[in-house]
Amino acid sequence: MSRLPRLLAVGLLLGGLALPALGVAPAAAAAVRIDPAALERGPSSALPHLEGRRIIDGDLRIRVRGRHLQLLGETADGYLLRMTRSRTAQVRFVRPDGSTVQVVADLRNDDAVLGGDGSVLTVVHHRFRARASTIRAYDPQTGDQLGVRKVKGFADVLDTDGTGQGRVVFATFPPRRTVLWDLATDSGERVSKRPGYHADLDEDLLAVYTRDPYRGGCSVLRTLSDPGTRLWRSCIERVTAVAPGGASVATIDLLSDGIGPFTTWVRTTAGDRVARYRVDGFFGSIDFEDADALLLRTYTADSSGLVRCELEKCELAWRLQPGSPLL
Repeated sequence: MSRLPRLLAVGLLLGGLALPALGVAPAAAAAVRIDPAALERGPSSALPHLEGRRIIDGDLRIRVRGRHLQLLGETADGYLLRMTRSRTAQVRFVRPDGSTVQVVADLRNDDAVLGGDGSVLTVVHHRFRARASTIRAYDPQTGDQLGVRKVKGFADVLDTDGTGQGRVVFATFPPRRTVLWDLATDSGERVSKRPGYHADLDEDLLAVYTRDPYRGGCSVLRTLSDPGTRLWRSCIERVTAVAPGGASVATIDLLSDGIGPFTTWVRTTAGDRVARYRVDGFFGSIDFEDADALLLRTYTADSSGLVRCELEKCELAWRLQPGSPLL
């Protein structure tokens, strides 16, 4: 489950927002149905990714120790990995030679987010009884703290970048708002009165909810620099990834939760449909490899794999793997 539905559920327990419900699919339309076992093997993914206990990046293979591994992303000189060691969740910087440095220790259930350009790591600690959050920003390779901000409500970091000392865009609810935090000046600027759920600072895009999506809210895609400019509105889909160059987005059902969505779309930022993909199972990670190719971690009962799709053509971007035990 993504961070936002989980926090919405917490909001209800505290007398606030509604519980998540199962997603509902929009009206049927022609789709490319993906079966990993039926696909041919193409080139390996150009994006670093995890396969078991190894970070795969082109020809590089880095074996890592730990449990509950999550690759947060790539930095200038290595990779950032969330893992459990000695029963403690932590974030470690992994060098290409396999050596590691602890960046943040004792994460507990805190959210850790590495921005799209790999220059700023944020860790969000939710103080549920106080209905407040603390956001800490770090250098992802040294662990040096770049800033700390305490806010009312449950905070969700959407993206960061290295402009100046760094910038962080985050949403809170309640109060419902989206804020751009400048680490150099430690100043926060409200960019929307509505809670954002996805942002891309490099591509100047912000997706917000008009209201609680489990109570009839819709998704609106805007520009960060001019949040009054509406690019696309949908009451059945939400943005989950932005393509390099910012011309396209990947979307999933607005109310998708649970193990993962079974349908995803590629659309222009104006909402025009480029492609639609469906699986008899679910999609895990959804990322753009480049401006045209979408990478889908795809699971069925019989097989799974990292799948690259460009329009109607799909292929494996890594070796075929066993199916999901959740199906």
